[in-house]
Amino acid sequence: MGQFVYVDPGIPDDGTVELLLDRYTEDVDKARSFVPFYEFKVALSGTGKPVGGIVLRVGYNDHVIMCAGHIGYGIDEPFRGNGYASRAVVLLADFARKLKMPQLVITTRPDNEASMRTAEKAGFRFAGQARVPEHDEMYAEGERIMNRYVLDL
Repeated sequence: MGQFVYVDPGIPDDGTVELLLDRYTEDVDKARSFVPFYEFKVALSGTGKPVGGIVLRVGYNDHVIMCAGHIGYGIDEPFRGNGYASRAVVLLADFARKLKMPQLVITTRPDNEASMRTAEKAGFRFAGQARVPEHDEMYAEGERIMNRYVLDL
C-alpha cells in the first residue's frame, strides 16, 4: 500500500451491529512498527449501545502481518456468544475493501479459541503459525507464537 489516505467509514451496519468510529490516527510511532489505524466501538444497531470494540490497522509490515494483525477485537463479557465479533469483523473487512487493502490478517494466541472461531466465522482461513521475533515488543510482553488467519479482499 502507498501513503495512508483517510477515508470516512460512515457507520457500517449489518442490522445487528454497527461500527461507530471512536478515533483514527496517522500520527503513529513508526519506530515501533505502528501503522495508521481506525478504532471503533461495536454497538447494537440503531441504539448506540456499545458491546465492545474493534480496530483496523492500515498498513503492511512484519509487526502487523506476523504479530499484531490488521484487526483486533473484543466484546464485553455480558455480550459474548452472540456473534457480534464476527459480524463486526465482516463489516470491517468491507470497509478495508474501500481502502483498497488487498489482504487482511488476524492473529490470535494459540489458546484463544473464541478469537479463532471469530476469524473463521468471518471468512478468514488459517494460514499457520508465526514466531514472534525477539525484537518485536510483543515478545517482551511474553508472546512467542501467534496463529495467523488471512482474508484476501
